[in-house]
Amino acid sequence: MKKIVVVVGMHRSGTSVVAHAMQTLDISLGDHLMDPHPCNPKGFFEDIDFYEMNERLLHALEQGWSSVTPIPAESFAPLRKTYSDEAIQLVRNKIDRAMLFAFKDPRTAVLLPFWIDIFSILKLKVKYIYVFRNPLAVAESLRVRDGFSLHKGILLWSKYNISALAWVSRRNCIFVDYDTLMADPAGQLSRLEVFVSTTVLQPERDSFFTEFLDASLRHSVYTEKELRAIPDLPEQVVHIYHELMEAAINNSGKLLVWKNVNKWERWFTQLSFYLSALDACNQ
Repeated sequence: MKKIVVVVGMHRSGTSVVAHAMQTLDISLGDHLMDPHPCNPKGFFEDIDFYEMNERLLHALEQGWSSVTPIPAESFAPLRKTYSDEAIQLVRNKIDRAMLFAFKDPRTAVLLPFWIDIFSILKLKVKYIYVFRNPLAVAESLRVRDGFSLHKGILLWSKYNISALAWVSRRNCIFVDYDTLMADPAGQLSRLEVFVSTTVLQPERDSFFTEFLDASLRHSVYTEKELRAIPDLPEQVVHIYHELMEAAINNSGKLLVWKNVNKWERWFTQLSFYLSALDACNQ
């Protein structure tokens, strides 16, 4: 059975760092990667073909990457009819060229219902690496890069994480906190090595630690206490982040995430009317 590794996570949460770590673990990201950009000077490590496919899927859903409105599960049925054959061929082409292939695009977090079907049709064994970061740090990064308000950044963080958690629930998944990865890269790389069942390449490992990882990859670090200090912050946001931190430490924490994800999903879905209005105002 062919395998694939999917790096899942919200924008500005460290998915690029984890994707590059896959190369350190001798996992292919393909040969059609997005070029570096001033907002990500060390590279996105993102396959352009998956990026373009996800952009088209979002457009078909009348959404963009920064839309805060949740996507109803029933909205994916028309996508399957229109885009499944193309997506199947895309994935097949990638995995046939590598012993083990991984891909990362933050948009995948809100499009997992589509991709999970594709993986199932291809009978792939899928491993999910779930990358997350303090929502305050993500919102601040989006403020600097895109000019978003703190409130919009927090809402986007909530949408992406709740959407992804609802679909990776009880699947083969490991949780990685970006700040922990930056503080203890050797320990976190070892966790990933065990999870994906590969061996770290020593030259790439040395380069990853000494040349790739540096302070420029993380401009701000925030605590849960600082997150809680945001006025009128919904308690669900703190709860999700807290449980994700626990899930990155032990399996019992992961079970709590699976237990609570439906509750978080109901909460965010109830906001759909207001979130749709916000998206309409931003068009």
